Amino acid sequence: MDTAITFTGETREPTGDEKTFAALLDAQLPGMSYRLRSDPDGAPWLLVVLELGGGGTAATLRLDYDASGLRAGWGPASDDQGRAESAGVDVTSLDGLKWDSDGSSPEMVALLAVDWFESPKHNSAA
Repeated sequence: MDTAITFTGETREPTGDEKTFAALLDAQLPGMSYRLRSDPDGAPWLLVVLELGGGGTAATLRLDYDASGLRAGWGPASDDQGRAESAGVDVTSLDGLKWDSDGSSPEMVALLAVDWFESPKHNSAA
């Protein structure tokens, strides 16, 4: 699936699964930021950021996607602190998401991500 999404972050090409996931997510929920990242061991992951509250950015929803699953919640837009848990994102809170992949396709995972982003949130504090 070809996509016109602009990926920022590291200077690597997005994986095929990252491209598919981002294209499907962006088709449902345009306007998010897609940032390519890699772990120290080279494992790729994608940070998806939705900044809420206008120019001052009152709150940020972030979601980490890779072959192992999804991690998401309220947190910093900056990816300098690494993956969600390392950045202080409470993925087990009422508004969080911790989902381990069971070999699901990026299409199915994107639908789960859309559901999470669209679900009512209870606490906008990062």
